[in-house]
Amino acid sequence: MPCFLPKITIFVPDHTDRNMKKAITLIFLTVLSVLNLSAAEIDSLFSRWEEATGMHRIRLGNELLSFGYDEGLVSEKKSYGRNQSIESEARIYDMMSYYFYINDKLDDALSTALIALPLCEKSGDEQLLGNCINNIGVFYQRKGLFGQAITYMERVYNLDLKSKDKSGMSSTMNNLATLYLATGQPETALSYVLPAIEMERELGDRERLAIRLGLASDIWLEMGQIEKARSCVDEAYKLDHEDKREGNAAIRLSQKASVLIALGEDIEAEKCLIEAIPILEKKNNITSIAICYNQLGQLYYKEELYKLAERTYRQAYEHASKAGSDYVKKKSLSGLWLCQKYLGKLEDALHTLEEYTQLTEKIADDRADSAVEDFRVRYETKEKEDKLIREQEMSKVKLVVVICLSVFSLLLCVLLALSYRMLRIRRRQAKILTKNQEVKNKLLSLVPAISDNTKSEILKEIVDNIETMDDVPKMTSRELEVVKLCCEGLTSKEIAGKLNVSVRTIDTHKSNIFKKLSISSTLELVKYAVKAGIYTPQN
Repeated sequence: MPCFLPKITIFVPDHTDRNMKKAITLIFLTVLSVLNLSAAEIDSLFSRWEEATGMHRIRLGNELLSFGYDEGLVSEKKSYGRNQSIESEARIYDMMSYYFYINDKLDDALSTALIALPLCEKSGDEQLLGNCINNIGVFYQRKGLFGQAITYMERVYNLDLKSKDKSGMSSTMNNLATLYLATGQPETALSYVLPAIEMERELGDRERLAIRLGLASDIWLEMGQIEKARSCVDEAYKLDHEDKREGNAAIRLSQKASVLIALGEDIEAEKCLIEAIPILEKKNNITSIAICYNQLGQLYYKEELYKLAERTYRQAYEHASKAGSDYVKKKSLSGLWLCQKYLGKLEDALHTLEEYTQLTEKIADDRADSAVEDFRVRYETKEKEDKLIREQEMSKVKLVVVICLSVFSLLLCVLLALSYRMLRIRRRQAKILTKNQEVKNKLLSLVPAISDNTKSEILKEIVDNIETMDDVPKMTSRELEVVKLCCEGLTSKEIAGKLNVSVRTIDTHKSNIFKKLSISSTLELVKYAVKAGIYTPQN
């Protein structure tokens, strides 16, 4: 029964481009060696900060942020701003999730990161959000919950695409490739890691290139392309060895051992693992140590060295338990059970099998809980997207309403201007007619003084032809418009088109005008309009 750990366990959550030189630290560097405060004091300070309010909370928050900067947990010195409380709290929770992780408190790290996530989303800081989501993906991967890890890493990848950051994109593609490999999708994994390798060759980052090549080796090995796998891991080891990156080079030896085992070169594989383990112990890379012991245990089991294999698997189990990696621990228990069974330690084998079963159930429960959490995250994301769509639609509606109101206001202004102009015309006409009345009265007063009847009659005729206010029938503004247009020679159909009314309406207006003026033709109407000053010919 093969018990080799999948190559996913050589995972490097490389995200150095989001203020994350701490990314390599996540896997390879030691736990903080010299702290101004003890771990218990930091835990206590964080607990008191969570319970505090007001100025006391701000003071404790500043202490935490100062500690984080001093110990390299955050790359920039930040203060707890009252006006930026959401961003400050998001930063503290994100920092503490990483702190818990490097202190081998994986469950606390994950729960704290999940608290940080909605705060990071509200903060509007995409770099902080990307860092938080990436960490959650790493934590889920470490727990063996690869499906949930993929969900979060895909979110990080979308952020990278949006920012067009090649370096960050390469890191996320590396992580996604690792996760797809763990879920039995090597072809998909390869489609992510190969472009990442080309990006790193272009960027010239040898350390990150070695990480990508190491992962490519695992993927090619899973696909049965052993020679390609060996070529990649040899190049990766050469890069790390030449640059004196001992911790990384030790991991390449572990990856190389997997290739050598596949080639049947067990002795060389054992040498690689024995060389790698002391370096990993020096670097305190507990998870990778557990992986190497699992590989050694498999070699010893294959050689029927069951006692040595049992001891080796137990060492793997102890390191995996310390690292909090249930997935690696499960593999150790599987190998340990096989060895105990062959050694006849049936009681121990039964106990190991029970623990293996319980751990399998726990992983299944964690996956179920994570699936619920994943649904919640997706649901909240969908709600936010729907809300954004609604807001965009409302903005469009508001814009249409504003445009309509603007057009209406413009038309109203035009109407008011026309009304004012018509009022001025009417007042002017009224003044003319009033003056005509005065002239008419004066002329009539002269009639008695004229003894010549002929002249008197001529004067009366002139007076009769002078139009006054009393002589002008009252017409509506629309009727006056019709009169002017008739005087300009327009037909009823043309007038209707110009005033945007029916021909029947124009005919009705003309009929009313004829009745008021006691006339019967358009020609008489033109004569009257000229005489009354309603219309003045251009020529």
